[in-house]
Amino acid sequence: MSRLAELPISRQLLEHPSRIKILKFGEKKIYLPRFKVVLIRTPHLSPYHAKFRVPINFTKFDLRDYLYNGYQVRAHSIRSYIKKGTVQNNNQIMHHMLHRQTTSFWYRTEHEKYMTIEMDQPFEWPKEPEDLTPWGGVYNKEADMKKDVWGPGKDVEMRRKDQKELRFQAVELLQGKKKGLKGWEEIRPQKRITADEGEYRIKA
Repeated sequence: MSRLAELPISRQLLEHPSRIKILKFGEKKIYLPRFKVVLIRTPHLSPYHAKFRVPINFTKFDLRDYLYNGYQVRAHSIRSYIKKGTVQNNNQIMHHMLHRQTTSFWYRTEHEKYMTIEMDQPFEWPKEPEDLTPWGGVYNKEADMKKDVWGPGKDVEMRRKDQKELRFQAVELLQGKKKGLKGWEEIRPQKRITADEGEYRIKA
């Protein structure tokens, strides 16, 4: 390289504007996007890499423009792959929902597209909070447990358990052991309708 640089002709070729790498971005402005770009926590990757779940029709140029214009993040290299959906049979699902025999057919779930970028600045994920109560952690945990337990043949057992809990709560309310939400019917805001029926008062 040094020998070529010493020659006048080679130096002109090296300094020619055509050899300068031009990074061109898109010019279409999007104010209300209808797509979602989800950043995924990847502890196995280095801080200079980030993984995203993008729409199936998203290209590498779209992600590069999105990150640069929205967050001033430069993506030097982008790798993408498509995770194929799993093949499932609707017979078990429909029988579980309708409790009767239905026509069986096979189908494939939607594909998912992922992209991994390399950045010039490192990014470290914040530590996960231990208490997830402000974000509905208890409810989400119970929902996940029910989702894991529910399945073909197990919905009847779960339904019986819920009915038993509701029956027990109703008995406590009738016996006066527990009260409602502190008389929420009395503290609800009231609104008077004067347009059509002004003499009536309804609760809003």
